[in-house]
Amino acid sequence: MKNILIVLLIALTASCSGQDIKSSQEDTVYVSDSDLHKSINEIDLTDTTHFWAVKNYIEKFGKTEKVNASSIVSQESIVTYYVLWLDSTKVSTDHSNRLYMSVDSLHYGNIILENNIVTPEINYGIPDKNPESTKEKKLYVMEIYKKLITLALNQ
Repeated sequence: MKNILIVLLIALTASCSGQDIKSSQEDTVYVSDSDLHKSINEIDLTDTTHFWAVKNYIEKFGKTEKVNASSIVSQESIVTYYVLWLDSTKVSTDHSNRLYMSVDSLHYGNIILENNIVTPEINYGIPDKNPESTKEKKLYVMEIYKKLITLALNQ
């Protein structure tokens, strides 16, 4: 039954994704813990259905930002990001299978869907020089992801 509800939620979200949705005054959505209704302890963080529900939620309710990602001044490479604020964390997504998380304007970590597996991504492409800090960041990123799943499932 739970899986059927999740599939229906994704289908509904996908059908609404083409509609023009206006958000708050500043086009940014701020969410507090009081908006969370489902127990976050019941959530399977590895479920790819949850990843897509969160990504769709951010695209539906987040602010749209277009950024020139080109390193060459004379060539534009415009990337569209969808940005949502959850507590003090900026969560954004683009065309990739990643959810980017920043705290105080500093990149904190990602949630990535790769090879049909959802995992946190804290240090990518560089050696881990501070495993304790990495562990703390991973726990924080996973907690924010749990909250996002709860919001997406309760919308």
